[in-house]
Amino acid sequence: MKTNLQNNCQSGTRIIAKTIMILIVSALLMSCSDRKDKNPASPPPTAVAPSDDTVFDTVDIMPEFAGGNKALIQYLSDNIKYPEEAKANNTMGKVLISFVVEKDGSVDNVKVVRGIDPNLDSEALRVVRSLPDFEKPGIKNGKEVAVNYMVPINFMLDSKK
Repeated sequence: MKTNLQNNCQSGTRIIAKTIMILIVSALLMSCSDRKDKNPASPPPTAVAPSDDTVFDTVDIMPEFAGGNKALIQYLSDNIKYPEEAKANNTMGKVLISFVVEKDGSVDNVKVVRGIDPNLDSEALRVVRSLPDFEKPGIKNGKEVAVNYMVPINFMLDSKK
């Protein structure tokens, strides 16, 4: 029979494992968008021609925010307003937001993939919806296409107060 301490340790281990997985996935998303084609002479893979309304998960060249991923992260950081109710309740965590970068670079179809609190989820949606257009859209087989994009938004309170 497991004790409460054993259950709590296993639960804590699961939380740590999930957090590590989220960080790894976030890092992979960021590295994929920074990746440049190493062999531009290679022909593009053959595929069925997409319709005009197709939204891709993987493309040859990811959409580019003006100033790159660092500028995107800085924009989100500068424009987040921590909800007062969430502050009062000491609510913290990471909200995962998905959206589509359209062919014209605009941001559309913003959704919470994984939320933590209605106040924080709403604020994450608000700030992503306020993003200026991406400088360059995604490219697949030499054509501008709409691309699914995800960003984690981390809400942390200063614990030294």
